Amino acid sequence: MFTLTGCLMVTAAIVYCAMQPATSLRIRFEDGVLVPVYGWAFWLAFSAGISSKLKRLNLLNMRSVSAGERQSIGHAISQPVLFGARIQQSPLKTD
Repeated sequence: MFTLTGCLMVTAAIVYCAMQPATSLRIRFEDGVLVPVYGWAFWLAFSAGISSKLKRLNLLNMRSVSAGERQSIGHAISQPVLFGARIQQSPLKTD
């Protein structure tokens, strides 16, 4: 989910930048000129997208390191692990 969210947020920011006209828009009023700039909401969305992607990469890295440690110790990788604690599976009783 982090990957999808991050990709969509970064893609939206890039598309918004690409859609900007080559010449800057200037709206003239009686008292002055209004010039649109990238505001705090743009930078917040862009940085949240980058942060989300980095968080996902960090999670993937932690998962691969954890799998490598379990394999080097000699544990079966297929054994379920929940928050660092092994889940004990009860043997099935056959009567």
